[in-house]
Amino acid sequence: MEQLAGGLETSIISTLLTIGISGKIPSFLDIGIKISVHEISDTLRSVIPGRNKNEPQYQITTEKECVIITLDIPGIPRKNIYTDPREKSVSIIAAFEDRLYTKNIPLKVRIDPLSEKMRYYNGVLELRYKIVLLKKYILTTL
Repeated sequence: MEQLAGGLETSIISTLLTIGISGKIPSFLDIGIKISVHEISDTLRSVIPGRNKNEPQYQITTEKECVIITLDIPGIPRKNIYTDPREKSVSIIAAFEDRLYTKNIPLKVRIDPLSEKMRYYNGVLELRYKIVLLKKYILTTL
């Protein structure tokens, strides 16, 4: 991640969004730019007025060593789903044709953003992250 002026952070998303003549989103193309998921979401909302903008239903399950986030985002190809995991939240954006799903999910535990495991089947997205345990060390002097 990279810090920008004003405290904004970016993460690498290597895609270009193209909008067809009809206003539909036919595809994303890889080009290697840096932009945050929040910026993409704001841009899509302004470029596609009147389109179906949805916040997907989600469920958070916390197990012993991982957090599982399950979202319903039907009708979106897997390649058009992007996540931006942080230590205490996960942002999701998914877009295809006239559908746009965005959601920022705050978490009660700290996660390792690099441990993401993603599974998408039948319109249900499952994200798994390892929980980061904060260990306290007591230093003693001899």
